Amino acid sequence: KTFEEAVLRNERDSTAYYYLGLIAYNNGDYITAETYYRTALQLGADAGTVNWALGLTAYANSKHGDAIKYLNEAMRISPEKYKERCTELINRINNPD
Repeated sequence: KTFEEAVLRNERDSTAYYYLGLIAYNNGDYITAETYYRTALQLGADAGTVNWALGLTAYANSKHGDAIKYLNEAMRISPEKYKERCTELINRINNPD
């Protein structure tokens, strides 16, 4: 509720949209999470972090092609922060056993 109020007060606040995405993801509402993350990205949120979140969300929603795309983008933008985690998840997607 607090983040929804933050968006109403400042609809250009990328942080509030990002956190709304996290909440939706946590609630299993992956479509809504993706929408909030995309809005956060458009408003200038950290692109590496948002692409990581989009990758996790796509993975959780069994959209593995999209997940790989977002994870690769997160690694490209912030390799020092996301290379290891993204590589691990991409390997899990490609080798599900």
